[in-house]
Amino acid sequence: AFEVVSEQRAVFSKQDLIKAALDISSGDVSLQEIEKAIDSFVKDKELVNLSDQAKLKAGQRVFADTLMTTKQNLIAEKNIFKLAKDGKDKLEAVYSKEEAVKEILSYELKNNFNMTKSQRTAVEVALTTKDFISAFQGYAGTGKTTVLEAFKNLAEKKGFTVLGLSETNVAVLEMKKVNIDAFTVTKFLNSPELQNFIDSKTILVIDESSFLGAKNLGF
Repeated sequence: AFEVVSEQRAVFSKQDLIKAALDISSGDVSLQEIEKAIDSFVKDKELVNLSDQAKLKAGQRVFADTLMTTKQNLIAEKNIFKLAKDGKDKLEAVYSKEEAVKEILSYELKNNFNMTKSQRTAVEVALTTKDFISAFQGYAGTGKTTVLEAFKNLAEKKGFTVLGLSETNVAVLEMKKVNIDAFTVTKFLNSPELQNFIDSKTILVIDESSFLGAKNLGF
């Protein structure tokens, strides 16, 4: 059960784990047996307690529960942090800062529109970073698609290829709307042909990465 729950999110509550176990067992296993099994996995360090009294919310109900993760998730996240740390300032930037500012302005003039300051900053950072991994956060309605489209067009202008990945079909379709070749993570991980497509001039854009489990993010 914890393998099923951890595929959906890296951190989960004990109640979520118990519910998943009850669903999988279809009533053949008692609540007491499930709780005993969880305690055994914690003792064997296959499951890790992160917080015993975390305040969680379900609808209007607020309750305290144990937050947990798996040993595999912790290992995967450590590998991701190491990859990000080791990859800082290691790659060729798409543009220098001066070039990026000039190209963004030219792009806006050509398309007869102005990005917001935050959109322009996001595009500039994405075009000038030398880090192996960069993370961007954008709330609903902030124009993430506008940023992606500008980044894609300006990166391709310098000979780079932008490939989009996401856990959700909705995000894949949104990227395709701005002519980014995009696929679900599942399809990408099961397609050697797509993986072989990646080279030093390929930029992977993972949209809605919060839906991506640590195991898949570390692929």
